[in-house]
Amino acid sequence: MPRTYKRAVGSRQYANYSAENLAKCLDDIKERRLTQREAAKVYNIPHRTINYKLREKHMKSIGSPTIFTAQEENCFKRLPHKNWKVKKFKNNISGTDWAKQFLKRHPELSVRFVANIKKSRAVISEDVIKDYITNLSVVVQNVPLQNIWNYDETNLTDDPGTKKCMIKRGTKYSNKICNSSKTSISLMISGSTAGELLPPYVTSNGSKNDILQKQDFPRLLQALMTSIEPNQSANLKAGFKKCGIYSTSADEILKSFTNSEYSADGVQYKEASSEFSEYDEEESTTPKSSQWKPIKKEVGEYVVFIYEGELYPGKIINIGKKVATISAMQRNGKLWKWPNSPDILDYPRQDVIDHVEDPKQIGKRNIFSVSELDDVWGKL
Repeated sequence: MPRTYKRAVGSRQYANYSAENLAKCLDDIKERRLTQREAAKVYNIPHRTINYKLREKHMKSIGSPTIFTAQEENCFKRLPHKNWKVKKFKNNISGTDWAKQFLKRHPELSVRFVANIKKSRAVISEDVIKDYITNLSVVVQNVPLQNIWNYDETNLTDDPGTKKCMIKRGTKYSNKICNSSKTSISLMISGSTAGELLPPYVTSNGSKNDILQKQDFPRLLQALMTSIEPNQSANLKAGFKKCGIYSTSADEILKSFTNSEYSADGVQYKEASSEFSEYDEEESTTPKSSQWKPIKKEVGEYVVFIYEGELYPGKIINIGKKVATISAMQRNGKLWKWPNSPDILDYPRQDVIDHVEDPKQIGKRNIFSVSELDDVWGKL
């Protein structure tokens, strides 16, 4: 079936009525204002359809049923579950069509560009955020709002872009003569908690041959600053509040955590729902090796943990209530090695899944074998 179905000319009419008209039709019949045949003529709905609906037959939606129930979708649209295995999804990844239909069923969701962050930022726990805000509240105590400033630098790239052109088939290289190249203009912008914005500091290495010439940039920058001036103060204050700097609260930051108990609307949700415990047991995608032993989760123990959907071995350096500090190993072909710079980060305790024996060194080089992962690597 095509992704966008179009009824063929001359084919029979199917479900050529709205849900509102059908509801009104059934209501008129139940209230004895119209008979079934009269209602069929008034609302232009087939008599057989009306008869089925009154007897509550064929009440399901048209087409194939959804993969998940409405209850499941309402749950994991807020807290996506990492360990579900769906047989209808190829390689356990949903397709474009399913994603589009899912968004149609849940208009409160949207598609946005994601920001690239480093691994060290991704593993920051809620405890670290709360400790930071607690220390910050002491530092900024009795400090006037006009004395708290934040600044950041952004880079604007002058890229002339590329264009398509018809050329002889088989031509390997096609070039366009253009007296310009990529140049950069740096802007330093600083604002205060009170809503005050300093004039921007500009650094440019442009020339007369650039797409955006030096003499044109001040005019464009002035137009930009003029356009943001009406909401300048409110935006600055909202930004400081969102970062927890003023009024020194971690709640706004925790709302942006994808694994937090806070949702976007400020309501707290549990990390896992008991409604899916049976589903998790049957469809868990975490592979188990017969060589693995019960985990102790103690300092010095070699363990296997999950990161970005893959299994990695490592050694526990420290253990806390919610996170475990692990020195991780790196994949080296079919074996493992310790990185030159220790890869030590905090991981959620629930992602530390099993115990492994001490890695066995192969030869005199920094190469090790972790036999417990030989039959499961890449299957998560």
